[in-house]
Amino acid sequence: MTDPDLSGYAATASAPQDVLSRLEDLLGDDIEGSSLGGGEGRPRLLTVALPRRRFLEGVDCLGEFDRPHFMCLSGEDRGMSVLLRYDFALFRCAERGKRFHVTLEVSLPKGDLLMPSLQGRFPSAEYDEREVLEMLGPDFTGQSKRGRLFLPEGWEAVKPWRHEFEPPRSRQ
Repeated sequence: MTDPDLSGYAATASAPQDVLSRLEDLLGDDIEGSSLGGGEGRPRLLTVALPRRRFLEGVDCLGEFDRPHFMCLSGEDRGMSVLLRYDFALFRCAERGKRFHVTLEVSLPKGDLLMPSLQGRFPSAEYDEREVLEMLGPDFTGQSKRGRLFLPEGWEAVKPWRHEFEPPRSRQ
């Protein structure tokens, strides 16, 4: 088996630090935080917190190294804000069997839960975005489908993944 041809990519990365360095060059002081993790026998990890207005640039930067594999979107109620975590894997730019994960985080104030959709770049993001919209509240501009996945149509109660949500009590 031969190594993949990476000639079409502008940058190479053998470690998450290489991706972080490029993101720092591109986004500078707009990076709100970062951490490197993983180690021997575990996937190598990079987590980078970005402002919403620079998020798509961060995603596109991953494409300079590899065709990122979008793994999932998750969200967390942080009280006054909602934290969105976008998980990607980079395979071809890393050594064989040494893939690494990149998580891009965006914190949204609860009063402004609008986020650009990734569906145009990663069609598989559709269901993750719809689930997060339905369960936590952020809306995704550019999302083509709006139907519910889990909750009944007409659901008006607090979003189930919000701290203020109180599940219905069982009838006994």
